[in-house]
Amino acid sequence: MRQFDLDVPTILMTDTSDAEIAADVVEYGAFRYLSRPVATADLETTVRRAVLLHRMARLKRQALDALGGEGMRLTDQAALEGHFERGIAGIWVACQPIYSIAAGRMFAYEALVRNDEPSLPTPGALFDAAERLDRIHDVGRAVRHCVSQRIPTMPAEVFVFVNMHPRDLLDENLFDGDAPLSRFASRVILELTERASLGAVNDLVDRIARLRGMGYRLAVDNVGAGYAGLKNMALLEPEFLKLNMSLIRDIHLKPLRRHLVQSMAYLARELGIWAVAEGVERGEELETLAALGFDLVQGYYVGRPQRDLFEPTVRRLLPVVPGNASILQ
Repeated sequence: MRQFDLDVPTILMTDTSDAEIAADVVEYGAFRYLSRPVATADLETTVRRAVLLHRMARLKRQALDALGGEGMRLTDQAALEGHFERGIAGIWVACQPIYSIAAGRMFAYEALVRNDEPSLPTPGALFDAAERLDRIHDVGRAVRHCVSQRIPTMPAEVFVFVNMHPRDLLDENLFDGDAPLSRFASRVILELTERASLGAVNDLVDRIARLRGMGYRLAVDNVGAGYAGLKNMALLEPEFLKLNMSLIRDIHLKPLRRHLVQSMAYLARELGIWAVAEGVERGEELETLAALGFDLVQGYYVGRPQRDLFEPTVRRLLPVVPGNASILQ
C-alpha cells in the first residue's frame, strides 16, 4: 500500500494484544492497532481522526512541493522499503569526464549514481535509506553492475572512478573474481570519501591488499572537506587524491587557496599520487590550475554528468591566452 500512497492511513484490527507486535506494525506505518472486540464508537473515532490527519498530510506535502522541497523524509518502515526497492530498480550512472591538461585528452569518467525514484531524488537520500534499512551492499552491487555495463562502451585507454561506501569493503561480493566489475578492475579507481570513517573495517589492510591484487586502484575523495587523518591515508596509500570543490571555487581570486592547492599538488607528486581538482566551473579556475602545474581536472566547465559519453576538446577548455600556449602544445 505504501508503494502507491505514502499517506493513506492503515488501521489494523486483530485478536491479539501483543505489545511487541503492536510496536512492529506501528514501525511499518500502521496508523492504529486495535484489539478485538472493537467498540463501534472507538472505531468511528479512530477512522474520523485518520481521515483528518490524512488531509493534513496531503496539505503538508502540497506545501513542500510549492516551496520547492526535494522529495520527502520517509518515516515508516513500509514506506521506506517500498520506495527503496523502486530506487534500487531504477539505479543508473551518469558519467562525468575527468580531463588531462598535459595529455590534452580524456583521462577518466566518474560514474555517479542516479535513480528514477522521486522520493529519493539525490544520491544522499538513496544512501540514507540504504543505511536505515541496512542495505548498503545492495546499492553498492547495483552501482557496480551498472558501471560494468558502461565500461565496454568507453575508449580502452580511459579509466573509471567509482564511489564506494566504506561499508562496501565488508561486502565479499566486491572481492569476487566473477562479479561483473571484477573483470574491469585494472581500469577502475575506487573512491572512498574523506568524510566517512573506516573504523568499522577491522581488517582494512588485508582488504585493501586484496583489491589491489585484483587490479583496482584507490582514490580518497573530498580532500579538504573532511579529515581522514594520517592513519587512514597511510593505510589506504591511495593512487589518487580528489580535492574538494570548496578548495577550487574562485581559486583565481583567492591567494590562500592557490597556495594550499599548489602545496597539496606538490606533496601529492612527491608521494607518487595523482591529484584531481574537482568542481572546476570557470575558465579562469582551469587556467589557474594549469598554471599551478595541475593536470587532472573535473567539473561543469569540463563537462556535466550525463548518460551519454562525450570527450571535450582541449581548445574548448583552455583557450589560447598569454601563458597557456605551452600547455596547449
